Order: sequence, then structure tokens, then C-alpha cells
Amino acid sequence: MAGRARLTTVENLVADEFKFTPSPDEVARRAYFSYENQGSLPGREVQHWLTAEADLIAERELTRIHAFHHDQQTQRHPPTTNGAKINL
Repeated sequence: MAGRARLTTVENLVADEFKFTPSPDEVARRAYFSYENQGSLPGREVQHWLTAEADLIAERELTRIHAFHHDQQTQRHPPTTNGAKINL
């Protein structure tokens, strides 16, 4: 079955959502800012990198959860036009 195209299913899309990994550039930028903000002391490069990576993953998770809740609220309470007419 090698070479067979993978079908896109809801389960696959949900599973892919949990495989988020920030790009090395994003992590490097965040780690550098952490390094600068903590006095530019040498010897904590790995700690800065791991913290930056964890922070970016946590932010992604919060964004994903917020978007889910926003979508759910929008479905329950669609935007109103406040009486204005909309020509479609």
C-alpha cells in the first residue's frame, strides 16, 4: 500500500491539529527575545529554546480553542444587521 494517497477525513484533520510544531525561525526569534530580556547571560541556550517552543505551542492551543468557541458562539448567535437591509 506504499504510495497510496491518504484520504482526508475529519479524524485526520483533528489529529493533524495536534501535530503543530512551530518553525525553527519562530522558536529562534522567541528564544532570542527571552535571552535578551533575561540579561543576555550565556549558557542557557537550550533552556531558552525549549521554553520558546513550549510557549509557541501553548499559544497555538489557546488560539485553536478560542477559535472553536468563537465558531460555536457565531453559530448560536449569528451577527445581526440592526434593522439594516442587505441587498444580496
